[in-house]
Amino acid sequence: MSDVRVLGARPLAGLAALLVGLGFGRFAYTALVPGLIEEGWIGASGAGPLAAANFAGYLVGALGGARLARRFGAATTLRWTMVATALALLAGAASFGLVWLAFARFAAGVGGAVLMVVAPTAVLRFADPARRGAIAGVVFTGIGLGVALSGTLVPAMARSGVAVTWIALGLAALVLAIATARVWPDVPLAPPAAHEKGLPRGFLVFALAYCTDAAGFVPHTVYWVDYVARGLDRGLPAGGLQWTLFGVGAAFGPLLAGRAADRFGFRAAFSGALALKAFGVALPLVSTAFPILALSSLIVGALTPGAAMLASGRAGEIAGHARHASAWALATAAFAATQALAALGFSRLLAATHAYGALWSVGAGLLVLGATMAAFGPKAQPHHA
Repeated sequence: MSDVRVLGARPLAGLAALLVGLGFGRFAYTALVPGLIEEGWIGASGAGPLAAANFAGYLVGALGGARLARRFGAATTLRWTMVATALALLAGAASFGLVWLAFARFAAGVGGAVLMVVAPTAVLRFADPARRGAIAGVVFTGIGLGVALSGTLVPAMARSGVAVTWIALGLAALVLAIATARVWPDVPLAPPAAHEKGLPRGFLVFALAYCTDAAGFVPHTVYWVDYVARGLDRGLPAGGLQWTLFGVGAAFGPLLAGRAADRFGFRAAFSGALALKAFGVALPLVSTAFPILALSSLIVGALTPGAAMLASGRAGEIAGHARHASAWALATAAFAATQALAALGFSRLLAATHAYGALWSVGAGLLVLGATMAAFGPKAQPHHA
């Protein structure tokens, strides 16, 4: 908590932006799916199209976020995107059918990606280089809190009805948008200079490493609860407990990763995070005892937002302040596209092998490859805003 008090209002505004865009706009939906089906808002097959709509919006937002910030300024973009995301959540409270919900999920996806691209770069642009890791850790804790809330408070609220839950999420997002409106630095993001066109040196290897992260932990985010509940025949409460532990790890992961970045640098910290994540994904291959599964949940949970935070900082190291938003937007878009393809690939792998172990093996192998690639590339260089 000492980090939070000394770093000022902007990192907390960044935390709020990612809580709204990713925590409320993305992860809360997973916990609402059972309620949507039980209350008849969608059929059992309707969850997939809604998730696809959210992903499509996220990809659009990732590609356009940096351009919006350059045209309208980071502050204006962040203020209105937070409001728009809140309205998209409120729109989910209206039971007008699958098409309406798909539109609301698409809009929430766009908002989440724009906030993911612009908020960290806007905050880190003015950060003390010696504290950049800690500051980024505070910002990305917003994602971790969203994961934690998706496994705890959202299911509890859903007992009062899906519409009530959507309204609560939307109003909370609107309150955060209003509370942070005056905090954002009102400085436009300038386009790269003519001599800075093209990809920065080392960016492609970094982006490939980040894409292996996108694919490598898909088994945990898609199949983990089902594996514990049905694959190990321990029931849904046991699976839910593992997801709660995943959320606990996610809530603390960015702060711990930020400390590592300040001590070892973003390059070493990002590479180490992917290696540790590979270890966490592979743990079920070693044992299915509760302590081992719990450790896997905590590690992968912590490094879900933690690795994203380190990747954002690494993109800034490679690209510099002027191109940070553009580079991070490109990496985010590649991450989103890779994760969608990986989800399809892992579903086919499970259908072909009927063995969860194959998922953990492939996921861990991809992360080891990513950790190796992330260890290469240019060291941090002094950049000027």
